[in-house]
Amino acid sequence: MDLTKETIEKIQTLAAPNISEHHGYKFTDKTLTPILPVDYRPATLLVHTLTGIVDFLREIKIEDNYFIHVESPSEVHLYSKARGVKMERTHYIESNLQDFRGFAFGQFLPHEQFIINLQTLFIPNDDLARLLKLVGTAKNQGSIESTDDGIGQKMQIAKGVHLGETVPIANPFQLAPYRTFPEVEQPESMFVLRVRGKEGSIPECALFESDGLAWKIKAIQIIRLYLKKEFPEIPIIA
Repeated sequence: MDLTKETIEKIQTLAAPNISEHHGYKFTDKTLTPILPVDYRPATLLVHTLTGIVDFLREIKIEDNYFIHVESPSEVHLYSKARGVKMERTHYIESNLQDFRGFAFGQFLPHEQFIINLQTLFIPNDDLARLLKLVGTAKNQGSIESTDDGIGQKMQIAKGVHLGETVPIANPFQLAPYRTFPEVEQPESMFVLRVRGKEGSIPECALFESDGLAWKIKAIQIIRLYLKKEFPEIPIIA
């Protein structure tokens, strides 16, 4: 009986592998394929930008059905849909906004540090310009006093020896600090300015959030719209 090349190769694949050792290394005459466990899941890829999620979906072909979960203003995940007996998901990639230094809300900061942080950690707008102009007048001129009626605050700023000026603080301020991924628009929200100081010392300033953290919902929706524009066909949970 004549055996074709294909038949011979088929018989060879059915035979047990031959293992030999040369110079301390083991070799086999067969191509071996690892058998992965049923519940095998690849390690989750970690990135730190929304662009990383976009690049992954554009460059990597995924055969499973999957969806995006915008968990918070600083976390986005890509999961497969539930499958298998245990209804488990594959966690393909996570974008986590790490090493992010935002503004220290609710803390009194030295005057100079407060101004620098305003200039570097916020998106410029009219209220930011108004706030910078206001706190810029509260320099160390000898003393600073404040009055508070529970609604508004006024600063009594000393000028020289005899002259003083009362500056009203028109709270709140609508500002857009950097609080989410830089690829998207930063949500605006309301903040209250407080100032305190002692005679002969540089005043301290603080910003307090006054929107009940509604900005987080805005940020999540902004991220969702950004990703939906890039991938309208992918389900996005926010």
